[in-house]
Amino acid sequence: MRRCVLALGAFAAACSSSAPASEAPVVPRPTITLSETERTKPASCNASWLAGSTGRVTTDGGEILVGASVAYCAYHPDSAVCLPWVKTTEGGWYTVLVREPNRCMERLSVRVIPPEGRRLSDAYCAPALSAIDGVLDLARDLRVYSLDAPTSLPPRGDAAQTRTVSFAGGLELTFAPDDLVEGDLYDKLSAAPVTDGERPCFLPPELALDGLYAFGPAMNVSVFAGKPKVKFKLPNPKGLPEGAAVELFVLGGSGTQLDDTRAIEEGSFVSIGAGRVREGRVVPDPGSELPALTVVGYRRK
Repeated sequence: MRRCVLALGAFAAACSSSAPASEAPVVPRPTITLSETERTKPASCNASWLAGSTGRVTTDGGEILVGASVAYCAYHPDSAVCLPWVKTTEGGWYTVLVREPNRCMERLSVRVIPPEGRRLSDAYCAPALSAIDGVLDLARDLRVYSLDAPTSLPPRGDAAQTRTVSFAGGLELTFAPDDLVEGDLYDKLSAAPVTDGERPCFLPPELALDGLYAFGPAMNVSVFAGKPKVKFKLPNPKGLPEGAAVELFVLGGSGTQLDDTRAIEEGSFVSIGAGRVREGRVVPDPGSELPALTVVGYRRK
């Protein structure tokens, strides 16, 4: 088994395919058969009991993804253990089997890395632990977001040189590739607004946002090495007035650090500071720049 802080590149899918859900053949959800011992929650477990789980991975456009990588992280009172990665197969389905001693868990986090060669985001979800007889069949698909190539991506050149990368709609990022842990992925950088009608699974239920943008591949700033965070400008589709104050949020990815001493828990969507509307776009206040290129959101204060 693996700890939750793992390198992104270690789990690239070897093959992939996709098809719109409306055109793909109907493939039934896989079933899990457990023994009586595996199904039964022992008296020693004071949390939820999970021995197996099934789910499906799709895109925000309804495509079924085969070859995506899925990992479950089980949270215990004093530890978090990420189970071995599994791949989605025919119909976009996957099956996870949970071995002892990890079946008794207080909560669960799920991560999806899409197949290589597609401009797609990672996906995170914290599903409710509502297993029946030890089996959790996720009713909601795990959804990755379709992303777009930059409208302007300066050549990599001197990777220590700061540059601005632009996207359609007014989204801008300013950074140096060498400032990122995964800076070798610079040429694959993609982004897009999240406009899916389905509320993202990682968002706290009480949080209402005025803008949400996803990036891929996920990359972290080397804040532990003193590198500067990513400066940015976000579009303002709701037309917030000039000078309006906003609160900024970011999704924690694998190994994301808020600064050199504080980690952001993987899969959590947390406040990272504040910004304002300046010249029609949302701009962070000093110190509120991005520690990772995962998902960023904002709401008016």
